[in-house]
Amino acid sequence: MIFSNITYARKNNSFQMSKAFFFLVAIASGISQTGATCHDNEIGDLMEGQVLDHPTRPCQRYICQNDTLITVNSGCVFNGTCYRIDSEWQSGCQTYKCDVKFKNNTVWYISEVKTPRCEHGDKCFEKGQEWVEKCGTYTCKVVKSNGTYICEPIRIRQECTDINGNCHGSGDTFAFNCTGIPCDCTCATDTNPVRYRCQVPNVK
Repeated sequence: MIFSNITYARKNNSFQMSKAFFFLVAIASGISQTGATCHDNEIGDLMEGQVLDHPTRPCQRYICQNDTLITVNSGCVFNGTCYRIDSEWQSGCQTYKCDVKFKNNTVWYISEVKTPRCEHGDKCFEKGQEWVEKCGTYTCKVVKSNGTYICEPIRIRQECTDINGNCHGSGDTFAFNCTGIPCDCTCATDTNPVRYRCQVPNVK
């Protein structure tokens, strides 16, 4: 009776080992058919050495290495768009460049301003460039503070505007519209904003 139990146990163990063997064979067969060694529920299967960009997350890249799925960044994310290292792009008046820096054993991808410019209205101006608008002369002032560019249009001169839209400097006399009445005015630019010293003629 004892001998029979031993025989049954051996048969049962052999059956369990056979099931496990066929299960492993089935898994190996499935892997060999797909060629995949890494798997992710969101992106699917990857083969060894394969690199895949995430379909919805900018600059997020997957690498299948030694049967392990590694997630790495691959560039600079700017307004939801991925830019590769050393690539340049325009946003508003600024030209940006994707730069990579190493700090504390960490890789940092930084969107740096390569060419700082001032925005005034719908136009862009270079550092130090001057322009005139409504008889005012402006310049583009660029200052770098704590690694960040501050670009600001600064008015450096202001002149007076006559009835026809022409500009006049300090001391000039010109025709002007004083609340619907033509008058002669003298431009005074000693204050900001400029002042109009006007003499309204006697109206009968």
